[in-house]
Amino acid sequence: MSNEARKAAAAAAKKKHERAIARLDGKEPPKPEFLPSDPEPEGETDAIGAETEAAAFEHGSIPPMGADEAFASARRSLLEVTAPKDRSAKAKKAEDAARFVRGFTWSPDELGLPPHMPVRPLGKMKSHLYFMDTNDEFIELSATKLGQQSEMNNLFGPAIGYLWSFYGKMSSNGELRIKYEDVSRDLIGACGRMVGRTGLFDPMRKVRGRGAWRTDEGVLVLHLGDRLWIGGEEQPLGEYAGHVYARDKDLPAPAIKGFSTELAAVFFEDGELTGDDSLKVPGRWLLKSFRTWTWMRPDLDPYLVLGYVVCVMLGAALKWRPAIYPTGDKASGKSSLLDLVKKVLGDRLMDLADPSGAGIYQSLGLAAIGVWVDEFEQEGDTGSDARAAAVMRLARYASDGKNMVRGGQDGVPTNYQARGTFGFTGINPPPMKPAELSRTAMPMLGKFPTPKKGAPELKAPELSEALGAELGQHLLTRIVERWHDWPDVLSAWRGVLLSHGHDSRAADTFGTLLAAAHLVLKDGVPLSADIDPLAKCLPKAEMGETADDKANWERCIDRLLQSQPDAWRSYKYRSVGEFLTAVLDDRPKDDPDETTPAHARDRLATAGLGLCTPTKGALKGQLCLAVPSNHIQVAKLYEGSLFSMGVGAVAGGWAHALKFVPAELGIADHAKQRVDGSSVQCTLLALKKIIAPAGDGEARTARPALTGQGGPNDQPGDPGPGSDDIPF
Repeated sequence: MSNEARKAAAAAAKKKHERAIARLDGKEPPKPEFLPSDPEPEGETDAIGAETEAAAFEHGSIPPMGADEAFASARRSLLEVTAPKDRSAKAKKAEDAARFVRGFTWSPDELGLPPHMPVRPLGKMKSHLYFMDTNDEFIELSATKLGQQSEMNNLFGPAIGYLWSFYGKMSSNGELRIKYEDVSRDLIGACGRMVGRTGLFDPMRKVRGRGAWRTDEGVLVLHLGDRLWIGGEEQPLGEYAGHVYARDKDLPAPAIKGFSTELAAVFFEDGELTGDDSLKVPGRWLLKSFRTWTWMRPDLDPYLVLGYVVCVMLGAALKWRPAIYPTGDKASGKSSLLDLVKKVLGDRLMDLADPSGAGIYQSLGLAAIGVWVDEFEQEGDTGSDARAAAVMRLARYASDGKNMVRGGQDGVPTNYQARGTFGFTGINPPPMKPAELSRTAMPMLGKFPTPKKGAPELKAPELSEALGAELGQHLLTRIVERWHDWPDVLSAWRGVLLSHGHDSRAADTFGTLLAAAHLVLKDGVPLSADIDPLAKCLPKAEMGETADDKANWERCIDRLLQSQPDAWRSYKYRSVGEFLTAVLDDRPKDDPDETTPAHARDRLATAGLGLCTPTKGALKGQLCLAVPSNHIQVAKLYEGSLFSMGVGAVAGGWAHALKFVPAELGIADHAKQRVDGSSVQCTLLALKKIIAPAGDGEARTARPALTGQGGPNDQPGDPGPGSDDIPF
């Protein structure tokens, strides 16, 4: 096509467009003066702006008003339509408004963007860009996707009309089109400028979803999905105290009114609508309801369940989030217990069945809510047990909010972080590692007792979903009002547990649950009168969750003692521990010489172990087991355990674990000992310290009368050789 033909076509299209505008308005409008792309001198620009504004008023597309008011009115019109090709009345009005706004002069803001930008750039990391869109949702896009029209339309959503005015371009046929490449360029530049101001943007550290959070100063922030609740007042979403609170699913706010008639009737019928402080009533009613179930520890377990409910509501505001795992046989009320907990917590608890670890953290996203896995059982097949192990590992990471990182595209890693409180129910728990068990309270349920003849059947308390949600709102109000007491309440309960012999991990787990229950039941810091009723349930030796808890080095020694060397498959002593017990007690099974030090040394050498009596040091004169740091036979004893030895490793995992053995029990990295014909670095363990004394009433194998004295591990009063030992 020749230049003359192009000019003729453009002129025809222009006339066609002017006629279309005239038909819309019933008259021929004057042509508005649009600003040229190149900057003009200030005086000339002002003249053009005034001329354009006058033309717009004459055209009748805006009412007579000031320039600022007209600009705002035009922008409101732009937000009322989403599709440029929509020929409705709103679209026509928005298109006219877009032309009008384009006629104004404007200067870019500090990020290089037009004024009133509805999308908020947050920053970038490598090729990933982060925004809050017009609905306050958090959006992550790669630079490539940002250049796609569909992604841009999704980012601006209902404010797509904004782009008509600031990034519009008149086509040859008179239609207004958006220059998406210019939008992408400006947004990428704005994200880069944000990096210069605030550093690289890390979503896991900066963005917070629904749930409870705390600021660095300890202020409690409730993210309710569409708004924030801070200090008893509602605040809009956005940036607060260095964190971005993005749009999420809605959660109920704390109650601001009194109990409804229906909920008050429930409290009254159960005798809990008493006292001056009505905010304590929901907690008291829940505790009484949880006592309905038949617990093995009736004085302790209901408090643990109530504490779990409070911990879920506090979410990421807690520095330590313990898990809970009520177990019990069928017909013990596990499902009804979960039903009551779910109705109180509502959308603050994700109820899942047979999930995977990846499925949980992808469903959680940035939220800080609770997770409950029902029927979480040991299945006995490899696939199910591996999936259960992944879920337990995630619950362990969620206790203190550890970051999980996976490789991502474009060299940008994908971060996952679970910040909720986990709960489980089941009959047979899957295998749990010590680190998982120490983070989990495990109340035990018995069956509901059979009522006596003529007595009403015992059943769990029931609430409708509406009343459960209302109770949860009032419970949340109590938590918010007493949040300032939390640090002192938690310290008091942790101190009690530490005084009863628990380690700091168990004190964190049980102390947090009991402190959370106290927060909704009592005012202020707990006194001895509050603690004493539960203190008798807390001694370490009597708590199932911690009674068998052992240090890592203790478990390492136990594994060694319980293992059977390959060379002993047909030997009368089936484990290392059994043989060492016979050596220590000098109680051979058959041959009188088989437990002497020399014979025992030769027997242990077939398992890669040694036997010696140091002549100096803390273990001087004591019979000691020598455990090499690197030996193929010892590696077989630890194969498949946490203390195994990898291919090419300098030392086995057991060698590191045994470095922590207390000095009175053993010596790590002792001088080399001869084991199996080679001189190797060993850890020495005193036999009389690692072999436990006989239990009360334990049956023993009678031994021949060799020395006339009891074995070195015999207790006072034990029958010596030749006495009436109880034959095994």
